[in-house]
Parts: sequence; C-alpha cells; structure tokens
Amino acid sequence: VTSPPHIYLLGGASVTGSLASCLEYNLTTNEWTQLPDLPFPRSHAAATRTADGTLIVAGGLAGLGSAQPLGDVWALPLGAALWELRDPMPTARGGCAYGTILGQLVCAGGEAGSSALRVVESYDPITNIWTPRPDMPEARAGTQGAAIAQRLYVPGGANGLVFEPIDTIEIFSLLDAIAM
Repeated sequence: VTSPPHIYLLGGASVTGSLASCLEYNLTTNEWTQLPDLPFPRSHAAATRTADGTLIVAGGLAGLGSAQPLGDVWALPLGAALWELRDPMPTARGGCAYGTILGQLVCAGGEAGSSALRVVESYDPITNIWTPRPDMPEARAGTQGAAIAQRLYVPGGANGLVFEPIDTIEIFSLLDAIAM
C-alpha cells in the first residue's frame, strides 16, 4: 500500500509460508518502522490506508497456494498497538486486483481454491460495509489493480490458476456500478 510519503508492507510470503509482519517505509526519512504484526499470517491480501491514517487489510491466502483463502478484514488505526476485527469479505479470496476508489477498497477477481474469480466487491471503511458489484466479464487472477482517476484498471493476468496470460484490460468505475 502506498500513501505518500509512506509505503506499507503488510503480510506477504517467504519460501516457507505466509507472513504476519507489517513494515512502514518513510520515503522522506529513508527509515523503516515495525508496525504491530497482523493477527494471522497472509499473502496476497488487499489493503488500503484511509484518510484518517487507518490501515485496512482484507482477505489473502493463509498458505503459499490458493487452497486456504481468507475473508477476514482487519483495521489498524493510526498509532494503535492492536489490529481491530472488521466485518468479513463476502467472498474469501486472495490475489484480487484492488485499489481505492472514492474512499472504498475495491477488490476484483482473485483466487480461491482451484478457481480464478469474476466477483467484484467494494468495502467502505467508514460504514464497515461490503457491497457486491457487477462481476467482471471473465475470471481474473495473477494481476494487479491500478486506481487512476476514480477507476480500477485490471490489466492482463489469467482466466485460471494455470498461468496462461491474457491481453485484455477491465476497467471498473464505482460511479457506473452505483448507477446500475
């Protein structure tokens, strides 16, 4: 997660499993700070930082594969020593393409079990509510999201968990989804 002048590393994976560690890097001071560990290790989680400085971590994978998708959501308010449990994601998954659009964390696609997913959901950290959004036209895993001009761009990736790259890009607009 980036929130200039900070970069946050929340969870992740090593060669032996998922991680719970959380680090903050300050670009201005060139210093790393250890934050409180996540309550449970995870890789491929979605995350955002809210306007008040709260870090949000959603879903992810409990292990090195997609067999154990997570749906729990955690918040670390600015300066807090403990993560707070929030309402879970409707669809447990890891590796979704995500970004922050109009203050909401939008999670598109990802992987769970043996499948790539089409599902799109958004999370409002102020109300602590997840909202289902229109599915993507095709399943998507193995890619990232880029939030630009209040749209989530989901480039490439694969339609399944066997990596066979595709060259399409999906664009999600929360304003279009609300109008539907």
